[in-house]
Amino acid sequence: MLTFLRRSEAKGQQEKWFPWPYYEGITIDEAMNELTLLATGIYGHELPPQHGAPVRLVTPWKYGYKSIKSIVLIELVDKKTRTF
Repeated sequence: MLTFLRRSEAKGQQEKWFPWPYYEGITIDEAMNELTLLATGIYGHELPPQHGAPVRLVTPWKYGYKSIKSIVLIELVDKKTRTF
């Protein structure tokens, strides 16, 4: 999964220590976990930008795992990919 890159909208993307845009990868088994979901809304409303609009990966069962926000690309590949 690849996150968005729009420095004019997301001032934090100016940081040089953080590789923008960034990738996160999960296995098919992790994606198929019953608690894994792709969120497009919150509390009955569309997901706002500060919560990762348009799509955010939610993996509450992976302790300490940062859920990727503002996903613009999802690829299925047959090998381990680079990840943040």
